[in-house]
Amino acid sequence: MVYLTIIGETMYVEQTICWKDISGSTVCLCLKCKSCRGKKSLSQSEAQDLSILLNMKRRNNQRKVRSYRCLFCEFFHVGHTPNKKRMKNIKGMVKSA
Repeated sequence: MVYLTIIGETMYVEQTICWKDISGSTVCLCLKCKSCRGKKSLSQSEAQDLSILLNMKRRNNQRKVRSYRCLFCEFFHVGHTPNKKRMKNIKGMVKSA
């Protein structure tokens, strides 16, 4: 299944199938690759402290960051707050898991 979100002129594609896991593809836009891979795995307190620090340093035109529990590993990550459409897709995946 593919989720397509268009915001302004930016297009986001979210797949529920991870092609890195299946075929070793170098390019994958699935939720797992976007939200987990390549990010630091932190404890809850470390992630909260880092998000507070980054939000204090951000400029006015930058989006806020937040700490969140990863759907795919047992750790926490820090990332930008997702838009409403992406958040709905993430919540749908949590309910189905």
